[in-house]
Amino acid sequence: MNNNVGLVLSRAASLEKVYEPVVAVEVGSTTHVTVKVRNSAGAGNLYNSSFAVVFEIDPSSTGAAVLLGGEGEEGDGRYDVSNALGESTIAMKITAPGPIFINAAIPACGINGVGRWCSEIILDPAFSTTAVGP
Repeated sequence: MNNNVGLVLSRAASLEKVYEPVVAVEVGSTTHVTVKVRNSAGAGNLYNSSFAVVFEIDPSSTGAAVLLGGEGEEGDGRYDVSNALGESTIAMKITAPGPIFINAAIPACGINGVGRWCSEIILDPAFSTTAVGP
């Protein structure tokens, strides 16, 4: 069921990439990645605010970065709560050269079928960028 709950519209259905670096990023530089939280209700209200998106650097990365910003830490990553446009952004400082993969997910929340619950939602494919030496 995708019913409205008071002023809270539906629930998250997917994550969409908005921005990732398309050119190599130098070690020592800072860049960011951004996703939008897509609403399951669709028409008229395409994106959801107030969902925590967790960003983590994938262990398969051979380059390295430190995640910065957002609302706080979550395990080995950081989370950012989606804004009124449904966007969540995390910054990263590049610390070593090589490919870097950044996973983004909304953890499962609530009670299935009750209110604003949602199953785990994973960005696929993950973000990727290449870090190069200065």
